[in-house]
Amino acid sequence: MLAEGTSPTLTSIDNECERIGARAAALLVDAIAGTPDHGVELVPCRLVRRESTAPA
Repeated sequence: MLAEGTSPTLTSIDNECERIGARAAALLVDAIAGTPDHGVELVPCRLVRRESTAPA
């Protein structure tokens, strides 16, 4: 919301928070059920281009 409320609108990064939260919840349910998962999972972020970025 903040990136869109400026002039010019700001280019930003979408960290995919909903996707991370859904995956964390699934891992928690699995751990409670007795099948924990170990390690690191990477969730790629996404560049959201807006007016503050010069055209390529």
